[in-house]
Amino acid sequence: MISAMLQRMFTTLALLGAMIFGCGTEPGIDTASNTPPGGSAGVGGSSSSCSPGDEWACSCYGVPTGKQTCLPNGQKSVCPVCDGGASGAANSGGSSGSGGGAASGGSGGASCSCSNGVQDCDETGADCGGSCPACGPVVYLESDCIKAARNGSEICDDAAWKVEAPGNDLVLVCITDACGTIYAATNTGPPDPVDSVKRCQGWEKSGQNAWDHLAYLHTLVCTQEQQLLELDLSAHVGKTLYFGAHNKPTGGGQFTHMCIAKKK
Repeated sequence: MISAMLQRMFTTLALLGAMIFGCGTEPGIDTASNTPPGGSAGVGGSSSSCSPGDEWACSCYGVPTGKQTCLPNGQKSVCPVCDGGASGAANSGGSSGSGGGAASGGSGGASCSCSNGVQDCDETGADCGGSCPACGPVVYLESDCIKAARNGSEICDDAAWKVEAPGNDLVLVCITDACGTIYAATNTGPPDPVDSVKRCQGWEKSGQNAWDHLAYLHTLVCTQEQQLLELDLSAHVGKTLYFGAHNKPTGGGQFTHMCIAKKK
């Protein structure tokens, strides 16, 4: 009988021990992951997508509850109170130990993209500039000109320029819309009788028309401002070309302003 009583006592103690030592956490709380609602890890943010503008509560076990938001790029921001950290959004560049975003692991920066609808990385506008396509509309100013010419009271005006490598990154631009012709040519007129400088006005002053003699490479009639023509002058690198503006052969086109510039 004593043996049976001892056996029952040891069995009871074993059950109590299993109950005491087998419950390491409070039911329903995951202390290993501390994952807040929405599937976002409490410390590092999340790279999962969401709808911009959405908000939800987030928390880390044992600290106050914070608010998480969905950023314009579709990534979840960092819960600002996790582990006592207070770093910014998932793409703000915090480190992984201080609440940085999980999109890039250690650096906390979101992956660069030219189609995420936000200005990030080296962009100068949303999804444009820097490593992405140029932002528009592109506007060329006088300060952008490598060489420029403007016919005024004279019929033709041009300027000489030695083409620099690579030569295939240039544009011919109408700064004004006076309907004159702007051009690139391999030649220019005879010496001007006033100062003996060769220019297209030399034809004009001898009673001839520049357009009857110019060896054109490219021409563009300026019917609107910022009208442009892309140039590939790679075959002429190291050579001197002439860029200018002249009236329309049928009349009109004075005060046409042209510009050769690096393509933006």
